[in-house]
Amino acid sequence: MTKKLPTNAIVAVTLNCNSRCTMCNIWQNHITNELKPHEFLMLPDSLKDINITGGEPFLRMDLPEIVANIKLAAPKARLVLSTNGFLPKVIEKNIPKILQTDPDFAVRVSLDGWNETHDRIRRIPNGFNMIMETLSILKAAGVKDLGIGFTIMKANIKDLVRVFEFTRKEGLELSLTLVTSSAIYFGLGKESLRPDNHSEVIKQFNRVTVGRFQSHKPKEWFRGWFEQKLLEYYLTNHRPYTCDAGENFFYLDSRGNVYTCNVKGWLMGNLRQSPFKTIWSSKAASSMRKKVASCHDCWMVCTAKTNMKAHLLEIAGEVVGKKMRYTLWPEE
Repeated sequence: MTKKLPTNAIVAVTLNCNSRCTMCNIWQNHITNELKPHEFLMLPDSLKDINITGGEPFLRMDLPEIVANIKLAAPKARLVLSTNGFLPKVIEKNIPKILQTDPDFAVRVSLDGWNETHDRIRRIPNGFNMIMETLSILKAAGVKDLGIGFTIMKANIKDLVRVFEFTRKEGLELSLTLVTSSAIYFGLGKESLRPDNHSEVIKQFNRVTVGRFQSHKPKEWFRGWFEQKLLEYYLTNHRPYTCDAGENFFYLDSRGNVYTCNVKGWLMGNLRQSPFKTIWSSKAASSMRKKVASCHDCWMVCTAKTNMKAHLLEIAGEVVGKKMRYTLWPEE
């Protein structure tokens, strides 16, 4: 029987990188024989949300062609690209071509702390200033859905509110992730970089949460809900809902491997060897899904989105209750 096809995916167009991040080992890669632009046409047309990532996607000089083929394969998908922002001139050259393919194309630029903090974590001299230049370039090019990605760790937790306030001032989105290990992606042992001062983490999260729920935008309230659950996950290592990676979500690496997600090495198949529908309905895929059901190794937006959609009424009730609470009794 054919398995219902997924709606969300992370697609790595390269696993090479020009950064040297402390919380990620991808920069140590020297990957060759990565997927050609036409091979991205094999993605399923069921997808509605695709995060295009790396490594650093703008290292691919054929990125505009790749994006065009992803859009052809999944025309209903919202495309969001994650970049470290360290190639401002390349971005300035290529983003207009990408916007011609998809005027609603979204970009998230990594900013893991303010000024020197970011540069220490990313280990790229003048990195913070390049981020500011890249943001200016993307705004000038007409990217309407523009935001910041912030990876939470011991080295930057005290900068969380500062970065949040910057995004509010500049009209940028903010996406939070807790530093996490992955044998096939970030590298192992990364949990050791997580903050160990629980009171500081709670204080920083609470200030962000108050800002979210005091907003007039319902989208911000749901982000506040996600971030409260991220705080709970940090404290308990327990997801609020069963992960559905391998059901509604998958991770495609730059050599065609289809995994349940980018955290676990649970391989379902390879696009260069089998069509996606065959992989998705295979015995290997079914076997990997059984492992996912008991996994609590992350709480990230990629799978939280599908969880939130599946439990929308329940979560909406919680969100409305929290909105009323934080409006009537704001907590500092």
